[in-house]
Amino acid sequence: MIKKTLLFISALFAFSFLQAQEAPEIQNSMVSKISATWCPPCGGWGWTFFHDLIEDNSDKALLMAVHHSGDLTNSTASNLTDNFGVNSQPRFILNNDDQNASPSNAATKRMEIKNKIDENYTIAPTANAGIIAFLENNTITVQTKTKFFQDAEGEYFINVYIVEDGVVNYQASQGDNAVHKNVLRGGMAASTFGESIVSGTVSAGTEVEKEFSISVDNNWNTDKLIMAAVIWKMENNQFTFVNTHWTNTFSVPTETKDIFSADWDMQVHPTLNEGDANILINTEKQFEDFELSIFNQIGQQVAVLHEGALNKGLHTFVLNTILPKGMYLIHSSNGNAVDTRRMIIR
Repeated sequence: MIKKTLLFISALFAFSFLQAQEAPEIQNSMVSKISATWCPPCGGWGWTFFHDLIEDNSDKALLMAVHHSGDLTNSTASNLTDNFGVNSQPRFILNNDDQNASPSNAATKRMEIKNKIDENYTIAPTANAGIIAFLENNTITVQTKTKFFQDAEGEYFINVYIVEDGVVNYQASQGDNAVHKNVLRGGMAASTFGESIVSGTVSAGTEVEKEFSISVDNNWNTDKLIMAAVIWKMENNQFTFVNTHWTNTFSVPTETKDIFSADWDMQVHPTLNEGDANILINTEKQFEDFELSIFNQIGQQVAVLHEGALNKGLHTFVLNTILPKGMYLIHSSNGNAVDTRRMIIR
């Protein structure tokens, strides 16, 4: 099993080098906690409220602590705060809208925000960005591939934000060694809202690739970093949130010389589905140690469809499972021979 896993990882990274991560056709949300380390309510009710929002929504939303002032501030956080049009803290911004949360309505607002994020998740997205990150020689490099799923018009931008979890720092009402969740450390582009990807009209199916690099700050813990691609649209002199996709995993280039071409044919129908698909394997010889499995975008095995001997002939494996929306890799292997197909669950 270890050998097969290593072979899959090698094949996955080779696949990643051929193209940036495919954009998932899902609508995520973004929650920004406008905060400051000297602010007592930010470390009081706002501290608990932010933790609750992370617990409720981290699979469908990017949640960031945006420190516009204090020990953890930076120009990106300050500019985002200005863009949202708020001048106090703590404030909780869902996409671009202040949720007007307070100590007296926190329980109600927690449920309201979750419901809004769940509803957003069901909407067909205008665009989203695939993302893959590398860490080498103290430099983070992120490749993005933005895909428009609908015709659109306007000025669209993309940036990748560095978010760090578990930052130990002073916080009023928490003390000197408070452990801060999801602190916005900065953006990878020179401008807060990133680089232009579209100006004018764009057709559904259009893809735009970008690459960003940044040196690792000495204060960052690279084991706790989140790289989040955020797409913005300029409307009425304000950058409005479009979509986001993120990763907390660094890919490492791997030698693939030990991987052999598969001597079987694999097809997936349909490749774009809602969790139900047929996987066809056609082979002219028998295999003694054949494995067919499904991996998510970060290389975690989420299902095993077959493991063991496989007779020659045509085999149909039916996938009927509940998996989160996103991209998956259908991975087949026998010894050192592997074959991989992409599938998207919408």
